[in-house]
Amino acid sequence: MPMCSACHGLEREAHSPAHAALTITDARKRPGGLARGVVFRYRCVACGLVWSRATDTRTLESSWLTQRTA
Repeated sequence: MPMCSACHGLEREAHSPAHAALTITDARKRPGGLARGVVFRYRCVACGLVWSRATDTRTLESSWLTQRTA
């Protein structure tokens, strides 16, 4: 299945918020240290693409990473 236009927007802008078709499938804490934070996994119900979003709990910065298609 091809990437939907909303996921294409996330691919272009790594710091944009989640779009409405993304559902959280998993959330895990990172251990302390330089990489402290939470990693959320999402699946797009429109195109099936799986995303990870890592959020640093100290700075609240986050970015998207494409994992795979369904």
